[in-house]
Amino acid sequence: MTRNPLPHIIVGALVILLAGVAGRISDFTLSRRAKSDREPCVLYPSTAPVGPTWQMTPTSGGPVRVLVKYRTESLPERIVKEILSGATIAQAERPGEGVGLERFASMPGLAVLGFSDMGSAEKALVAFRRDKSVAYAELDATWHVDQAGPQPNDARFREQWGLRNTGQPVNGHPGGKDGVDVDAVGAWQHGMGSSDLVVAVIDSGIDLKHEDLVENLWVNEGETPGNGIDDDGNGVVDDVHGYDAIANSGDPDDDLGHGTHVAGIIGAVGDNDRGVSGVNWTTRVMALRFLGATGGGQTSDAIACIDYILKMNERGANVRVVNCSWGSTERSAALEEAINRAIRSGVLFVCAAGNDGIDSDATPHYPSAYPNMGILSVAALSPNETIAPFSNFGELSVDIAAPGVDILSTLPDGAYGFASGTSMASPFVAGMAALVASSNPKMPLELIRARVLDGRQAVPGFDSRLMTGGRLSGGGAFAAGTSR
Repeated sequence: MTRNPLPHIIVGALVILLAGVAGRISDFTLSRRAKSDREPCVLYPSTAPVGPTWQMTPTSGGPVRVLVKYRTESLPERIVKEILSGATIAQAERPGEGVGLERFASMPGLAVLGFSDMGSAEKALVAFRRDKSVAYAELDATWHVDQAGPQPNDARFREQWGLRNTGQPVNGHPGGKDGVDVDAVGAWQHGMGSSDLVVAVIDSGIDLKHEDLVENLWVNEGETPGNGIDDDGNGVVDDVHGYDAIANSGDPDDDLGHGTHVAGIIGAVGDNDRGVSGVNWTTRVMALRFLGATGGGQTSDAIACIDYILKMNERGANVRVVNCSWGSTERSAALEEAINRAIRSGVLFVCAAGNDGIDSDATPHYPSAYPNMGILSVAALSPNETIAPFSNFGELSVDIAAPGVDILSTLPDGAYGFASGTSMASPFVAGMAALVASSNPKMPLELIRARVLDGRQAVPGFDSRLMTGGRLSGGGAFAAGTSR
């Protein structure tokens, strides 16, 4: 009997096709810069109108009004007369003069009465609620549209367009586009950070006495401040808030200003009625100094900072995110190995993409361009939703954009000031990564990274310049968490 070969050919073609697809999927999952990673998974339109939430407050000024709904389908004239005469209001004052009674065609059993003050209205409510013929009685309250989430009372919060952009002028420059920010207000609906999670800032140190930082500094519980003894036996004396790799000391105070500015973006104390707010209102920032007063630092000192992080994590510090707002086009194998080791231990590195205005795919900038999934490379975003002219970019080597122009933050000696650069963009992402992880300080690195990137706000034209094709969105990062 002659067999029809067509079914076998079709099945064979399907097997080959499926194998090819599986192979492509395998290829994509192995590469940090895979094309599939660039496809949007969750789009969170932080620039779109936000559905309002509501609150009620008593009416203020003029008569205080009360709504009364009777169980009858309409208000009989007898009841209307009783209402207007005050007979059913017991000892309460009668309706305010000139206010009278309102009725509604669609709700014939509903009446609205006005009273001269809140005390009279409250007495009337008690009387109406005791009346068995009344279904309900309540204040005719005033409704308000709330913001999408809580906002801090920090004195200069309005100047922090990166956290909330309403198109306001900043630092003497014209305003940008309303909504082009990291949607911090949306993220803060889910939390303001956690003191159980540490963000390490490898930089020029931090002003350890700054009014807006001191409460959020990491504290080495094994060290007694100022006794000149290495109490915890980690090889560093008096390392209460971090480590100075240049001097091999426990005093990582900032004599440049760069690290203090970065730290404020991540974790300046929020809602303390002064200065600015960080992405995290509450967190723990570890100060690590390897950049000196001239802005330069040695590879070995950067590695020493990473070594310190791993050592302290073994003792329970819980550093989950590291910010690196520095770099070079020179590639260091030693630094790469040190970073890779830290990533394998569960630490996420967030790195500035560089300020040369070039394509990092062609001219890599390190450490942001090291090919490791545990590294996030960040470009600088302008208030008008463009990549800043000075910012590096790269479809395969730069992950996401964050605010990096005219950023207000903390400076040494208790000061505040503006700065621009991918150095300012990186800590927005580092801070948001920490905020996302604050709900679970042991959250796996892979999940922190995925939520930050999957939740980005897609921006037209960015897909050819950034791996995700979008900018940081805090609300989107939390929305991405609900889809997993």
